[in-house]
Amino acid sequence: MAQCRSSYILRLTTLLLSCLLLRDIRSLDRVLRSWVFNFDRWKQLGSSIKLTSKPMSSLPWSAVDLENPPKLRSAIAEGIRLNELLARVQYNCNKQRHVGSTLNGFASCEDSFLSSRQKNVLSILGDPYDDGSFEANLGADKYYIFTPREASWMKEINSQVVRVSGLREKGWQLHRILASVPATSFDSIKVDFVSPFLKDGGFVQAADLVKELLEKVMTEQVHVVVRIRNELAHDALFSWYSLLHWLFFQRRFVLLAAEQSGLCGRQIDQCRYQLSFVRLPPGGTISFEAPLIGMGSPTEEHARLLAYLESNNDACSAPSTRTDIPLYCTEFLSHNPCQVYMFRYPNHDNTFTTSVTTSSEQSSHLSKCQVFYFTSESTTNSSSEFEVTEVVGLSPDSSTRKVPGSGWSDYWSLTPLTQLTTRYSPNVQQIISLLTLDLDGSEWDILGGLLDSGVLKRFRQISFRLRIWFGEENENYRRFYSWFVRLERQGFHKLAFRHLQESARDIVFVSL
Repeated sequence: MAQCRSSYILRLTTLLLSCLLLRDIRSLDRVLRSWVFNFDRWKQLGSSIKLTSKPMSSLPWSAVDLENPPKLRSAIAEGIRLNELLARVQYNCNKQRHVGSTLNGFASCEDSFLSSRQKNVLSILGDPYDDGSFEANLGADKYYIFTPREASWMKEINSQVVRVSGLREKGWQLHRILASVPATSFDSIKVDFVSPFLKDGGFVQAADLVKELLEKVMTEQVHVVVRIRNELAHDALFSWYSLLHWLFFQRRFVLLAAEQSGLCGRQIDQCRYQLSFVRLPPGGTISFEAPLIGMGSPTEEHARLLAYLESNNDACSAPSTRTDIPLYCTEFLSHNPCQVYMFRYPNHDNTFTTSVTTSSEQSSHLSKCQVFYFTSESTTNSSSEFEVTEVVGLSPDSSTRKVPGSGWSDYWSLTPLTQLTTRYSPNVQQIISLLTLDLDGSEWDILGGLLDSGVLKRFRQISFRLRIWFGEENENYRRFYSWFVRLERQGFHKLAFRHLQESARDIVFVSL
């Protein structure tokens, strides 16, 4: 009897579980059908959507002025672009200090190429509430201060204060301001052209006034207060962005430091920057970084570098045609005596193997010159008609060293170019006709050191065979571009360009 009851209970339990399972299956079926229905509706809705806005047109890089980039379409984009630019200082000062309070202070540099003592300082202050902490702590001998309202701190320093009146009606009249200053050269200038005494505040005109001022006076350092108002942000942001490029390319000013307060990104509200710049001496021997392009992405930096190399290259009237050595302009081999320095590192993929016998006309130009041929390792390459002068590579700095070579047990000896020119061209007054560098990618390791040493000024013509690969870091592309800007500041002009194949490109600079 107990066994019968147990069997009955088991059957009843099985029946109950089957009912529950059947109910769950029906619920699951309804959920799946609902999902399929909604997916079909969303698919139909997506296929019915049509783009009504016009696609944004893009400006080709060949039409972009690299020294004065174009205006963007919105204030948000302009704000992000300016922030990205200001986030990268362009010069690393070895002796930098912060002068003044947090709100009204600036960075000041005391490196050796600058004046060791601040003598004359010009301050144009549109803000009547400036606390004067920068002037009080800078320690200059003499201050020339122009302000619409005098403050008590101005009497505590050796200053000549000129009260500027009529700002609402006349604005900043720089010609009158400068006419009352006996000096035309200053160690530092501090400017804040935005003022509540101006009719519209002066937000949009401030950048133009800074440019006008620096066109008329000389200074080693300039400190600028930038203020952006929301309703005028688009035009003001672009004006300041353009000014930063003008300062760098036309006046050799580099960004030393940037401080920010308020909202200066996607949302702009009471945006305020304190920017400090230092003016580099001529000659290009001091290292700096060019302002980034656009948002500073690797794609943009790579495009700028190529646009620079490929543009304005029609000044070489008699370019060489052989491809086994870098491109050069034959018309600049007329120095007496003619000396040529060639550096070549092994290219194991044999990309360029043009026979020298097919370029007899080009060889005749070099046959009239004394050629010093340097290679980093001994080679049995029969395609070169040049006798190896010395098995040596170029050092990235002023030291001689040995580094691992292309083989497991090979070592390359690296020597500074200054030592080689002293050894083979001891007359420092002699101009060497041509320097060619075919270093299979190592040119990027040594170019900065060559610029720092100043030895390139001994050459009339410099020819690079560059290897530029896509996929580098954005900082690398920007650094490469900065080196060429430095080379131009050392007195060289870009004359010729040749794109060979894949990543190899030849570029020629001549000192005119």
